[in-house]
Amino acid sequence: MAKDDQEETQDVAEEQAAGSKKKLILFLVLSIVLLAGVGGGTTYFLLVDSDDSEQLEGGEESSAGSTLAEAHYLELTEPFIVDFNVEGKQRFLQLYITVMARDTEVLDVLETHMPLVRNNLNLLIGRQEFEGLSTSEGKQKLKDEALTSVQELVKAETGDDAVEAILFTNFVIQ
Repeated sequence: MAKDDQEETQDVAEEQAAGSKKKLILFLVLSIVLLAGVGGGTTYFLLVDSDDSEQLEGGEESSAGSTLAEAHYLELTEPFIVDFNVEGKQRFLQLYITVMARDTEVLDVLETHMPLVRNNLNLLIGRQEFEGLSTSEGKQKLKDEALTSVQELVKAETGDDAVEAILFTNFVIQ
């Protein structure tokens, strides 16, 4: 009887060991499949150009899906310093501006006409209300007006208003 109990205990231990090995093998196989799926998906998204696969119904490539040319920047190195008289107190604005365009020829035109660009921007900034420049809406309005001013100058010279953005890289009011 003791021998039968011992054999039964040994059979149960062998079954548990076999079940444990099956679970381990199943776990390893599932882990490998999961890692292969993640690796394959990552490789697919990194290597496949999704812009080529997007097409309009007419068979033409989507212009919104096409990549933009590299952005180029022209930093107006000298700051714009404008003084304001606010309730009898002298107040100042110091503003550093950078121009962004996708075409370097446009930036070359701006460099050629830099005195005119600076003049137009100085006049524009000087027309602003000091209190308005303290708000984000006022800053955005000035930014939009500056962009329009620079675009008009470029359009007069090249026929194209290819300046994409005006960036205020430093804006100090005191």
